[in-house]
Amino acid sequence: MSRLSCLFLIFWIGCLALIYEIYSMRALFMFYVENTKAASIAISAFLGGLAFSSIFFGKLGNNRDDKGKITLIFWMQLASVFYGYFVLKNFEIIPHSIDYILSQYESGLLHDSVRFALIWLFLFMPAFFFGGAFPLVNSIYMSQKQNASAETGTVYFWDTFGAIIGALVAGFVLLPHLGLSQTILVAVTLNVLICAYLPTWRWIILLLPVMIIMHFVDIPQINTGKNRVMSVVSTNGEVVKRHSEKRATYVEPQYSVDEAMDLYLVGDELFSEESSYGRVSVRRLGDLTSLYINYRMMCAEDMKLSKSEKLLGSVTANNINGGARVLNIGLGCGVTARALLSSPNVDFLDVAEINKSVFNANKEVLHSGKDSFLTDPRLRIHLKDGADHLRQTSILYDAIVIDIEEATVLHSAPFFTKEYFELSKTKMKEDGVFAFWSFNVSNHPEFAKIMYNTAKAVWPHVYLRFEKSMFLMIFASNKPLEMGEMDVVEKLMTKRVMDQDINLINTIDKPVIEEYYDVNAIFQFPEQYRDPFVRYPDKN
Repeated sequence: MSRLSCLFLIFWIGCLALIYEIYSMRALFMFYVENTKAASIAISAFLGGLAFSSIFFGKLGNNRDDKGKITLIFWMQLASVFYGYFVLKNFEIIPHSIDYILSQYESGLLHDSVRFALIWLFLFMPAFFFGGAFPLVNSIYMSQKQNASAETGTVYFWDTFGAIIGALVAGFVLLPHLGLSQTILVAVTLNVLICAYLPTWRWIILLLPVMIIMHFVDIPQINTGKNRVMSVVSTNGEVVKRHSEKRATYVEPQYSVDEAMDLYLVGDELFSEESSYGRVSVRRLGDLTSLYINYRMMCAEDMKLSKSEKLLGSVTANNINGGARVLNIGLGCGVTARALLSSPNVDFLDVAEINKSVFNANKEVLHSGKDSFLTDPRLRIHLKDGADHLRQTSILYDAIVIDIEEATVLHSAPFFTKEYFELSKTKMKEDGVFAFWSFNVSNHPEFAKIMYNTAKAVWPHVYLRFEKSMFLMIFASNKPLEMGEMDVVEKLMTKRVMDQDINLINTIDKPVIEEYYDVNAIFQFPEQYRDPFVRYPDKN
């Protein structure tokens, strides 16, 4: 292999390594909320993969000639093809596999250690299949030159330069425009081309059956098969078991929060607590008591003012039979939970709340009395990510009600996708009811239409309800549902949404709603404000 061929090869291997790694991180973080620990795991796994691979393949190729080293590189690339297509392409099996293994352990240090180890291994493997290429290519390149330090630097430069290009292409071109499924196919195809480029012609015949097998093989999902309730809070509010709270990625705001933002926090402060997902506060202005996360007003305690959340719970309860078990993801001000518990049809209510500070605000301020709904014996509150609860539970619910933060909040965004709608459906009985609440974007009816399309791709019967055009509710089921009477505003809003000529579906692979969902516009914040837990639409 010529010197130029060596540099060409190491450039593309470095480029592919970063494409695989960024893809793996993106796929994994759609299921596990990003945080400092997660970023540390990702970086250490990538560097660990490069280091162990370099040692392993460096020693393996030590006594081989150039042809033998090229053969090793070929098998490394072929292994990447298999791992990319059978594992990374079917990225949803990763959290299911991890949940299945973790179901054998109780929560605690061992449970968290196993979880981190499995995530680390998932991110380690792509780097391992590429890292060993550097010492092998460098050795081939060096066999033709005498100046060791300078020539090693040349190979390292092209390897690193390829990695830089791969990172930029993956982050700014492939993933935003092609999505996860097409990005991994591009990477796998490049792997195959590298295999074809290597002068190991006797192995090229393997590529054809490999591609044929990959085209027809599908990977089944793994069911956790066991219900392991964690982070349960008893009806008197005492924590029985506590799951370690995951932290969302904290990105320094692009603009400092100036004094003008404090104008959005109205009334007297009754509660304030820093959480892993922003500052949670409760404020009272006259008779209005509201819960805030950072500067975003999430809800009001008054049932009369929170008509949409009340409607969400009451319509759901009216469409299920007596003795029902219901899951409510997102506690908020407790309005949806109270509406569900007010129905005689609900015998058991699970509430999954990711933010412990929201629960504390309810317990200490919003619903601190003896007659609080928190003391209802039918209620169990799980201080954990609702996504984890959905994946891990073996319960089949009569209804699942999702009432969470906005569509572009980092830890809420996955719930707005077809994949999580499908996951919810697998956790419901055949005639179960799915209900979903969101802030509506009245000047972008495309958002509501996309959410309707997404639900319609999963259930045959889908209905829209609106409250003052500001709040969107989606109800879906395998059976027809009774929605009750709609006022004129609702009818007009529904017609406006359904008239939109848009067939897009929001998926983890391609989150298309972000183009139509601007948190600053919803809350009328200054355009330059940046909430550190929110993704903002690209207006370029």
